[in-house]
Amino acid sequence: MKQLIKLCEKDQREPLFKTQGCREQLPLIQSQFKADKLNLPIKSDLEFFYAQFLYRCILSKQAFETVFFKACYEMNDYWSSLNYLEKKRLINIEIDALKAALPYVMRNHKQVFIPMFDERMNDIYRDEMVLFELKQYAQLRYEYASLITQKSLSADVIAAGFTELELIGEAEEQCFCFCKLNHRLYVLSNGQASYSLSLSQCAEPSELAELLPYLIQADERGALQLILSRQWLSEKALRKGEKLLSKWQR
Repeated sequence: MKQLIKLCEKDQREPLFKTQGCREQLPLIQSQFKADKLNLPIKSDLEFFYAQFLYRCILSKQAFETVFFKACYEMNDYWSSLNYLEKKRLINIEIDALKAALPYVMRNHKQVFIPMFDERMNDIYRDEMVLFELKQYAQLRYEYASLITQKSLSADVIAAGFTELELIGEAEEQCFCFCKLNHRLYVLSNGQASYSLSLSQCAEPSELAELLPYLIQADERGALQLILSRQWLSEKALRKGEKLLSKWQR
């Protein structure tokens, strides 16, 4: 796919880190990471998307914590007179209202609202926020870096909207996703970037599903023919693509 990648790369609109969306989000993410002592590099496109994923998880985490402490404050007058089950029931009423507004993935038949954490941690945030009454759990508000278990992107978190990426499809341990910020199709393998194609004139990402069979089979000619027919490149790049295709067909 080297020649196709090279052709598309020359048609790039602008690098991801120069897009308005990235420039607006990156300072917020970096500020949050600094406050929470998360020392993670954000230098590549994939590192930015992973940082987006973590940041969205952190926002959900904070939302759960805010609901708990707000509910405790509002019930302060009689909180100490309640037993554990009564406290849990009242807190979960508030938590259930929050969950309806948050993105989540399904894992082991359970809703996972903070997929950067493991199943046990998600069980606590989803169903046992009353435990935050205890000091060792309340500390999770600020000390949680060592508990992050998901170290790379996965198709389920992309599909659920935890990043700027839009999932196009999956096949043979590959994940295909598109970013509208820089009009680029990313091919991930086991959570790592395999390669990407800059498709500057692609307006509707769902159309890219047609391209996947060619990419899966590494059919460079077929992929180029489809890209040319759909006019997913600029006029200049399309002309270069036609010349390249003619060269291959000789």
